Amino acid sequence: MERGTIIKKFLTNGLQLDSDSLNFFIKNPEKIDVFFQKKEKLKKTPPIISLNIIENVFEDDQVETIEIKTRTEEIKEKINVDYFTNHLNKRYDVLRPMFTNRLDLINLISINKITQKTNKFSLIGLISEKNIYDKTIELEDKTGRVVVLLEESMLNNLVEDEIIGIVCEKSEDRIIGTNIIHPNISLKRAINKTKKDFYCLFISDIHMDSDLFNEKAYTNFINWLRGEEKKIHIFVLGDISSKRKDIEKFISDISPHTTIFLMGDKDYNINTDVYHGIISVKIEDVNILMFHGENLEFYSNLWKLSPEQTIINLTKKRHLNPIINLNKKIYKEDPYLIDNAPDIIVSGHLHQPGTTNYKGITIICNGSFISEPIYWLINLRTRESFKKDFS
Repeated sequence: MERGTIIKKFLTNGLQLDSDSLNFFIKNPEKIDVFFQKKEKLKKTPPIISLNIIENVFEDDQVETIEIKTRTEEIKEKINVDYFTNHLNKRYDVLRPMFTNRLDLINLISINKITQKTNKFSLIGLISEKNIYDKTIELEDKTGRVVVLLEESMLNNLVEDEIIGIVCEKSEDRIIGTNIIHPNISLKRAINKTKKDFYCLFISDIHMDSDLFNEKAYTNFINWLRGEEKKIHIFVLGDISSKRKDIEKFISDISPHTTIFLMGDKDYNINTDVYHGIISVKIEDVNILMFHGENLEFYSNLWKLSPEQTIINLTKKRHLNPIINLNKKIYKEDPYLIDNAPDIIVSGHLHQPGTTNYKGITIICNGSFISEPIYWLINLRTRESFKKDFS
C-alpha cells in the first residue's frame, strides 16, 4: 500500500501518523484494518498516532512473524578464475572497513606503499597462502602481495582465504608479523529480544536410521513436546534420517508445532520446503544464524577445540567457513560471511552439546539421539536458555 493511501485512510478517520508509525504501516499494511478494529480498546485515541500507541493496541497479539533469508543459491555452471577473484574481493570489501578504526593497527598502509625505509607498519589483507614449514603467510591486498614471517603460535590459528589485520616490523629484507588482528565483533551491541514470549527449540541429528538411535530418548522428547502448554517453535538443523518414512514420522510426531527444516548431510530430501546450507532467521529484532555444521568438523579438528569454541574462533574472523574448497558447492553469494553480527548462532552435526555466550551472541551446539540427546530451548523475550536433556 502506498504512503499517500495510508495517510489518507487515517485522515479520513480523524487521525494522523508520525513518521515512525507511518513506516510501520508501510511495512505492515495488513495491520491497518486490524488497528482500526482494535483501537476501541483504548480509552481515548490521541489525534497523532505514535509507535507507543500501536504497541498498546497490539499488545495482546502473539508474535508470529518469522522472516527467513536463504544464503545458499548454488551455482551449477562451470566456475572460472574471475568468479573466485570477485568472490574474494567482495569478502575483502565487506571486512576491510571493520579494521579501519582499530587503534592497534599502527601506521596502516597498503602493500605497495612498503619501501626500504618502512620499519613499523600495519596491513590489511587476505591470506592467499600459509606455509607451516617456513612459518610464513603470503598476504594479499588489491595493490600487491607480501610474505610475512610469524611465530608458530600465531600461525596455527590462521587459515587461508581469511581477512586479517597484521602489525609488522621490517628486519633487513624480512617482514615479521608481531600482532594479528581479526575483524571480530563489537562490544557495543544491543541484546535484542522479542516483546512477547517466543520459545525456540533447536534440534538436529536424530539419526532415526542408525543402529545407535536412542528410541527411549526420542520418546522422552516427543512426550515432553506433547505435554508442553506453551507454544514451541521448532527449528530442525538436519540429519533426521536417510529414509523417507523416518522423516515423515518425525514431521508427524512434532506436529502441530511450527517448524523450519534445514537439510543435513545425511537426510533424504523429502520436499522443496527444506532449506539447504545456512539460513538467517529474523524474529522481530532477533537475528538467528543456523547451519547444520558439517564444515565445522575440519576447523574443530584443526584447532582441537569444542564446537562452540570453534564457532567463537570463526566468529572472530567474521566468517564461518573461510577456506574456499573447489570440491564443495559454490554459491552466488558468500553464505558464511558474517557481515552483520547475529544474536544467536546454532549448529549441529558434531554431536557435542554445548552453549556459551560471546560478546552478546548466544552460541548453541546440539547433541544427538545416538550419543548425548541434549538440546536448548530459548525464550527470545528474556534470551534465557533452558537445557533439555532427553536421556
